[in-house]
Order: sequence, then structure tokens, then C-alpha cells
Amino acid sequence: MKKALTLILSLALMLTCFIVPAFGAKAASAPSAELYLYVGSPIALSDGKTLPLDKNNPGLVPVIYQNRTLVPLRFISEYFSAEVSYDEEANAGVVKGKGKTVQFPVGANYYLLDGEQITLDTATQNIEGRIFLPWRALCEQVLGLSVEYQD
Repeated sequence: MKKALTLILSLALMLTCFIVPAFGAKAASAPSAELYLYVGSPIALSDGKTLPLDKNNPGLVPVIYQNRTLVPLRFISEYFSAEVSYDEEANAGVVKGKGKTVQFPVGANYYLLDGEQITLDTATQNIEGRIFLPWRALCEQVLGLSVEYQD
């Protein structure tokens, strides 16, 4: 029992310390090109300020799913000045920015970039009514930013 409790507490501590930052060119309306997210935390850090990932759902946090960090589509996209909408008919999040339109169908392991299908290594998820997708795919492949992971 003592070993199990120690293992659970150690795992919880490791997950709360996992930092998932993204670095990229400063977007026109973004306060900073650096944005730090923490797996299991409902806030992001930018320019020394904390930002809620979702004002309407304070429990919303980045998660690890199939060895990938999934983040909320709307928060990341809007932070880096892209427009976000939801296509109810296609059950997909839509991101418009930098002259391109990208559609992320919920539950699919691909996205559509101006109509071209591009494979994701982990399917887009609906978590608490929000679209979550792999952090690296959104930032690097869609928004043109770089992603770095730190312990």
C-alpha cells in the first residue's frame, strides 16, 4: 500500500512539473512569442502573466494522450492571432490564419489544410466540449511556430 501511494504521488508530481512551451515569431496581437503550458494546469504563462486556458471552464487542462500533448485548439490559435470557428455539420474546428484554412475533424487522425488531408499521429479529441489536438501539429504545421519540451 505504501509503495503504491508513493508511486501515485511521484507520478502526480512529475505530471504537474511537465512544461510544454512553444516559441515562435511574435504575432501581431499576441503579447509574446513565448507561451508556456503545463500539463494538468488550467493556466498558461506569457510575459510573466498567467492566462486561463478557458474562462468558462477553469478545469480545462492540457493532457497527455497516446504519448502526445493535446492542447485546446481555440486558446492556442487565438493567442497567435488566428480565427477559430466550429463547423457543426463537419464536427470540426476551423482555423483561419496566415492565408490558410485548416479543418480539424473531431475523432479523426488527420486535418484538412485548404482541402488537402494531412495525417496526425493522434486523433483530435473532444474534451469537456472543447477540441483538443496535438500541440506540435497545431503550432508547427499550421501556425508556423516551433515547439520545445522541457522537464
